[in-house]
Amino acid sequence: YDEDRLALSAGLRMALNRTTDLTFSASYSARDSDDAPATFVESTSWGAGLSVLVDPATQVSARLSQSRTEVRETIGGTRVARTEESPTFALALVRERPDGTIGAQAERRLTGAGASTTLSFGRTLTLRSGELSATAGLTRTDDEDTVGIGALAYSHALRNGAFQVGLTRSLRTDDDETNVTGTDLDVNWSTEIGRVSGLRFNASFSSVEGLGDSDEDITRGSGG
Repeated sequence: YDEDRLALSAGLRMALNRTTDLTFSASYSARDSDDAPATFVESTSWGAGLSVLVDPATQVSARLSQSRTEVRETIGGTRVARTEESPTFALALVRERPDGTIGAQAERRLTGAGASTTLSFGRTLTLRSGELSATAGLTRTDDEDTVGIGALAYSHALRNGAFQVGLTRSLRTDDDETNVTGTDLDVNWSTEIGRVSGLRFNASFSSVEGLGDSDEDITRGSGG
């Protein structure tokens, strides 16, 4: 089926002093699908954020927004609309270490499937010829579903190129505005051949699973 998408966003940043930034942001998105229920999804959000460099190695940031999502679709020949409106926020702490960074984040977001809250912890390690990063956490929806999330990524600088591999698991929203869990694996390799030529390879694998009693399971793979 045909589908049209529109996304707009704007932001303003002001430096209050050498260690503190104040930001204002607003966003709008819409999706109009020519599917059987003629789904139309419209989302708006606006808010303010503050970022503070507590000391040369520690940064704290916070954002508070008001978000609204409306989903309109045809069910049994009747046009039905449902609206979700909720405050959303993001709190983050990042501390620099001699071998990388360590951090924690709490976030509440709103989609057409409802609101969800995520708590996660992350660590990055700077290696001699690359970088290793890992994130682990939990996401809980307003429907009382709890999902374990995480990410693992490794990058390595080759003599004439680079190699990257990443594995992520997260809660996401599908085209039916339903919460699902998604797992993605990406592998990238590239090398330079002389001064004017190069070779690149990419492979990806994606798996989507429904929550609770949902029977939605989708697996995709690609390479090139």
